[in-house]
Amino acid sequence: MNFCKAVFGLGAVTCLSGSGAHCEQPTEQFKYHSPGVMTHPGDKGVTDRHAYLPLTSFPIRVGPDAGAGKSPLRAYANSQVYRRGGDNEPENDPKLFVYPWIDTLCETHHAGGPMPLCPSKKPPNLHQGVDIRPDAPRDNTYDIVAVFDGDVYNVVADPKKTTQLHVITKDRVWDCLYLHLNPTAEEGQSVKSGDVIGKVSHHMVGGTSIHLHIQCKTADPNLKKSVNMPIYASLIAAYRRSWQMPDAIDNGVLKYDPQRELERPADTAN
Repeated sequence: MNFCKAVFGLGAVTCLSGSGAHCEQPTEQFKYHSPGVMTHPGDKGVTDRHAYLPLTSFPIRVGPDAGAGKSPLRAYANSQVYRRGGDNEPENDPKLFVYPWIDTLCETHHAGGPMPLCPSKKPPNLHQGVDIRPDAPRDNTYDIVAVFDGDVYNVVADPKKTTQLHVITKDRVWDCLYLHLNPTAEEGQSVKSGDVIGKVSHHMVGGTSIHLHIQCKTADPNLKKSVNMPIYASLIAAYRRSWQMPDAIDNGVLKYDPQRELERPADTAN
């Protein structure tokens, strides 16, 4: 199956498209595919570049000094079901813990559920969130944190089941579901953005790789009902901030960064 290749190599200075003098000195080889670009060539993703989710922390602890002894910690958003080596490649192969990121919202070959914002409605059950591998394939090692202030509910900690917890904002506008973790937060606990709520793991009925699945609901202004929203652009922005880069958000929209984004937005528009 096809898999988009990484493009590394850093220039001296990055300037965001249309940002004038707003530049950064690159310190991390973070690369990502545009929102809606998918691993499987037959899948159709959501190319919406709005940063809908008001997250103030990336959901896994990352950054240049986030690890033990102020060592760097990274994370890798990519597919858990369409691996570049095919189904025979081990799901926790270290070669899969790499940049570039790629979106997994609306991905096929998942149990999933209804996704009214996905371009394709077939099959009826599509991937409802974004999958993120931690720094390395080590179980129960990397911190999962609350992405905003809120309350914890619906905690499932039994490792024989698909483990989960929700964090909902105080105003009940946003509700994020975290899957496959070892929860450490308790039912009803109030948390602040950045508080540790669990460890990245692999708990799912039938088994899965070491990764975090996160999906977030709010009321869509057009559909006027609560749905799982596109959060890939928001995650890119939060990850950039964790690595002390400008978040590349302008008027709520992820701007094109020619040094880090592998496609021009016009090339991926619906």
